[in-house]
Amino acid sequence: MFIMLCSTIKSECPVYVRLLATHVHKEPVLKVIKTELEHNHSLSPELNSMLPQNRRLSSEQQADVAILVT
Repeated sequence: MFIMLCSTIKSECPVYVRLLATHVHKEPVLKVIKTELEHNHSLSPELNSMLPQNRRLSSEQQADVAILVT
């Protein structure tokens, strides 16, 4: 069974990791089959923090939202 994990956010980044799910001595194992680790965009903590999956509301902001929606 092949599992392809990839993610792009508007940059059509070609980075991916292809894994093979198998068993070794009856234990489940993921084996790396192929990778492409060359990004087509810059990598920086500042840019990474702005990605949707990394945005978080502070506790104070969450409290304000709770007041507004109730």
